[in-house]
Amino acid sequence: MYIKNFFYERDIWWCSIGINVGSEQDGKHEMFERPVIVIKKFSKDSLWIVPLTRSQGMPLYHVKISSESYAIISQLKIISSRRLLRKMDKIGTIRYWIIIAKIVRLLIAA
Repeated sequence: MYIKNFFYERDIWWCSIGINVGSEQDGKHEMFERPVIVIKKFSKDSLWIVPLTRSQGMPLYHVKISSESYAIISQLKIISSRRLLRKMDKIGTIRYWIIIAKIVRLLIAA
């Protein structure tokens, strides 16, 4: 399914991430799906995403989204919008800006 312009920053989507290498986050099941947050929309075809997990992980690299979900900011990646499968939800503005601030801090510290 091709999504075109129907995704926005702060959206949470099921995404076909694929099989990854090493410590990268894999998708699950036959479509290699994983929930992700849209961080930045560059065009109708490309966007930055951050995968979600249920594991708390290191506070430097994980941001709590809900009681059961954490954004893995160290796994920030650009993808094609063709990987988006179905919209799940949308995170709040404050939570989104907390994620952005942590990404900026992570990049500046590099």
